[in-house]
Amino acid sequence: MRGTACGARGDLSAKFGAEPADAVDLVAYAIENGVRVNGLSFHVGSQTNSARPYRAAISQCLWLIDQIRLGLDHELGILDIGGGFPVAYRDGVCNADDIIESISTLLTPHADRLTVLAEPGRYVVASCMTLITTVIGAATRQAAPPRYWRPSHQSNDGRLHPGDLLRIQRTSVSYRCSGQRVSN
Repeated sequence: MRGTACGARGDLSAKFGAEPADAVDLVAYAIENGVRVNGLSFHVGSQTNSARPYRAAISQCLWLIDQIRLGLDHELGILDIGGGFPVAYRDGVCNADDIIESISTLLTPHADRLTVLAEPGRYVVASCMTLITTVIGAATRQAAPPRYWRPSHQSNDGRLHPGDLLRIQRTSVSYRCSGQRVSN
């Protein structure tokens, strides 16, 4: 399902899925054509700092699951809530535990009939490493919505030679996304 990415740094809400208004018809079409439809999914965006978009998308999906059950006599047993759970880098973001607690209260009443999947990749692994890379280009690019402009940086983070490992171990230089050196 398409959703809204209110409060997300990376808006993936419109990249995937169908409009909620089309969902019942799409599921009906899929079933009529022999496709086994097991559930719905959405992705609110990356580094989402609020439970609001999750709660809105979950509520929409729960309503659609009921409409599909009642209108098509078809049970959907899976809801994939995507990822986007925030992690703290240098700037403070909403605590992911608060988001998880908030959406859990919304999903708990449906635990007997729905398997809930999540894709918490960054939330699970972000604190495990730091990437050190060289910025090879910088520009200011237009971002969505069009009235915003943001810095964009290119790096060659795929280049790593044995000598690089030694340099990485002997230094602790890090850079903000703007490319400015922040520690030495």
